[in-house]
Amino acid sequence: MVRLWSVRDPARPVALPALTGPASTVYSVAFSPDGRTLAAGGADNAVRLWTLGGPALTATLTATLTGPGALVSGVAFSSDGRELAASSQDSKVWLWKLGAANGGAAPLRATPDGTLAHATTWVNAVAFSPDGATLAAGTSDADVLVWNLASRALTAKLPAPEPVTSVTWDGTGRIATSDADGTATIWTVPAPVLLAGNATSAASYRPDGKVIAVGGTSVQLWDATSHAQVAAHPLPANTFVNGMAWAPGGTFLAAAISDGTVLLLDAATLAPLGPAFRVTATGTAEGQAGTSTRSPTPRPGTSWPPPATTGRCTSGTPRPRRRGRRRAPAWGSR
Repeated sequence: MVRLWSVRDPARPVALPALTGPASTVYSVAFSPDGRTLAAGGADNAVRLWTLGGPALTATLTATLTGPGALVSGVAFSSDGRELAASSQDSKVWLWKLGAANGGAAPLRATPDGTLAHATTWVNAVAFSPDGATLAAGTSDADVLVWNLASRALTAKLPAPEPVTSVTWDGTGRIATSDADGTATIWTVPAPVLLAGNATSAASYRPDGKVIAVGGTSVQLWDATSHAQVAAHPLPANTFVNGMAWAPGGTFLAAAISDGTVLLLDAATLAPLGPAFRVTATGTAEGQAGTSTRSPTPRPGTSWPPPATTGRCTSGTPRPRRRGRRRAPAWGSR
């Protein structure tokens, strides 16, 4: 059960009627910012919501939220009270949108809003940033995970010395955590990390600054604001990107590939504008720079690369090697 006390007089707390509903251990509780809703998560893999009202804080069970595959270890409301998060030992953070039906005349309504992954073991605690744009969670594998809620992208992974048992925000730029070793840690949230997962070897902003191209064992486009991946183009096995350059105006992207070819890709979809063309008989294409006087879309009956009158792409050629040939990166071979 959940027990409540009135602390209108902090010197004399008064016990209120206990809240019934959970049939097993309750591990976490949280009030909504307006104090009208109480959430509780427990060992029965559910989150329960009570509406509180009246001078006596009469509580009415209004919703039982299911979905988590293991016990619910933490619950938290966003600062505007419109989102609820629950951490679970199923290695996920569960989200619900909250709102009152019929313009507030009906009981609180909760709508599933998906899950946040990337944890590899129990998620012990969860907290929204004050602006509601970001969410942090502490895990039993000693990590603090930070997500952008608009894109659902993991933007930071902070290694703690021991399992993280609680998290809280200090503004939007710092997080405080308690750890299982009896210490508390204050973190400055780093700049977002793009989890490209492609042995990244090159990155380039589009000229308008709205998109980032990331090259490695594939070519990817990422939204610079939401940090969400918007397009990807795979490369042949055992090849990788050595360098990339945008055409002026960002109309297409050129990528120098380790097999000695250059690939021209659509600026929005990364669809090839034509077959890759060879720029060196042996060795690798190390880099390139491009200039174009008009759109690279080929005319019927033509193909890329374009003739010299419409554009050109220069590529690095095999460089003279000093004694002790440079090793190939661990993520590919030359």
